[in-house]
Amino acid sequence: MFYLVYRHVREAGLPRYSLVAFASVYLFYCYPDRQRPRVSQLLVLPHYQRRGHGAELLQEICSDLCSDPSTHDITVEDPSETFVRLRDFVDCRNALRLPTFQPPTIHGPFQGVISAAATDTLKLHKTQARRVYEILRLRATDRSDPAQYRDYRLAVKNRLNAPHQRELQEHGRLSRLLDPAELALTHPLPSSSSQEEHLTKLHGAYYQLETEYRAVIERLAAS
Repeated sequence: MFYLVYRHVREAGLPRYSLVAFASVYLFYCYPDRQRPRVSQLLVLPHYQRRGHGAELLQEICSDLCSDPSTHDITVEDPSETFVRLRDFVDCRNALRLPTFQPPTIHGPFQGVISAAATDTLKLHKTQARRVYEILRLRATDRSDPAQYRDYRLAVKNRLNAPHQRELQEHGRLSRLLDPAELALTHPLPSSSSQEEHLTKLHGAYYQLETEYRAVIERLAAS
């Protein structure tokens, strides 16, 4: 599938068309009877960039695909950092139209009504749905309220830390199956120094995410 944005003018009484932007979307099968569209390319020609055409083109793609009952979710093929920012903005703008993404609901856990609204109504993949939730929860969080801001940070850090926790749980499970020598050789427990390094990386990853999220929030406020 191809989506085009073009400029139409009349010169000397004749119509003239020039390409502004285009996007390509591939449809993949999703068992048993649905499809999973994947945005493969989206390009705004240099002369027309920074005028909002990219956001409006992506909006049209999302609106078109969400209106199709066979769409399971909308994914993106290897997105660039620029496209990630664009997608965050469009998806968050769409989510803000739903009461589920407004206070007080947005301050609750992701699982449940928020997750369902993101996947069923907005057709977001679960990873992107969680990202949109975290952006809009930060938007609704009063950072001057220590308890509210702490709850938000812990929620995001717990998600970021989940793979590490699974690794520790796996180590505990294997410790009951292997002798100490085998366990130390195949699945060594992280040392205290590596644990400290992990916490440092976790804090850094969180604040990097918050910086990205705040940029999206600022764009939403300006739109």
